[in-house]
Amino acid sequence: MDVDKVVIKDGGVSDKHALSNKILLTITKYEELERLSELLEIDESKTGFYCMCLGTYAFELFSAESIKATIGFHHGVSIRYHEWNGDAELTRKEELLSFLAELGFTMPLEERLEKQRLAAKSKLTLEEA
Repeated sequence: MDVDKVVIKDGGVSDKHALSNKILLTITKYEELERLSELLEIDESKTGFYCMCLGTYAFELFSAESIKATIGFHHGVSIRYHEWNGDAELTRKEELLSFLAELGFTMPLEERLEKQRLAAKSKLTLEEA
């Protein structure tokens, strides 16, 4: 599939469609599309599970102005495609979140950092008890 545009929308994916029409980022530059493709690498040993939500964001993949696929992006750590048997964990999630932030889409990275901060704080609280 020759993808020439990726549109990232707020909300997840249901029945192969983005839940929202709110566009958060559009990627059309060849180099950026190539980099995104590299960073969406999955860990084959961590597949087949299901996050209980419909995803945080939707990645719509276009070719010649037609949507060819929609991928659910879950909490900055995994993706879901309707033809797979479950979700797949991303191997390069930190790099992906940094790349998206460089393009101006900072929310996933900010959410991940906040989650890590809260986990560290919770760990400290448990150790103090």
